[in-house]
This record gives sequence, C-alpha cells and structure tokens, in this order.
Amino acid sequence: MKTSNVIVTTLGALAVGAIAGVLFAPEKGSKTRKKIARKAEDLSDDFKESIEDLTTTISEKYDVVKEKSAELIKNGTEKATVLKEELIASQN
Repeated sequence: MKTSNVIVTTLGALAVGAIAGVLFAPEKGSKTRKKIARKAEDLSDDFKESIEDLTTTISEKYDVVKEKSAELIKNGTEKATVLKEELIASQN
C-alpha cells in the first residue's frame, strides 16, 4: 500500500474514532461541539503536516531523479560523440 494511502486511511480512521467518541460522551451539547471543533482542527493540522511531509519527500525524490537523468544524458551524449568520432576515424 502506498504511503499516501496509509496516511489518508489513518487520518480517516482517527477522525471517525474521535467524532464517535465525542458524540457518545455524556456531556452538554456545547461542550461536545467544542470538542468536535477542536478535534477537527487537530486532524486538519495533522493532515496538513502529512501533506507537507509527502510534498517534501516527492520534491526531494524528483530532484534526485532530475540530477541522475541529466547525468545519464550527459554520459550518453559523450559516448555517442566518441563512437561517432571512432566511426569517422575508421572510415578514413
């Protein structure tokens, strides 16, 4: 399972559990609403943090792939030039 799927599933389960726990608690409605709002804010903050972490990880991996691709292109171009020169030299 992908990391992003695990994160979303975990956050969803936390949200459902938190809401269910607050809804079944024997407290006044105003306290319950405040708790729900607080939990929703906490979950929102956790979700934003997870998304930021995921974005950072993807960005870092993209940069590594970009560097390696540039290096491969450079090496391939150099090898093609050497082969071309060898071919021209062998024809003369």
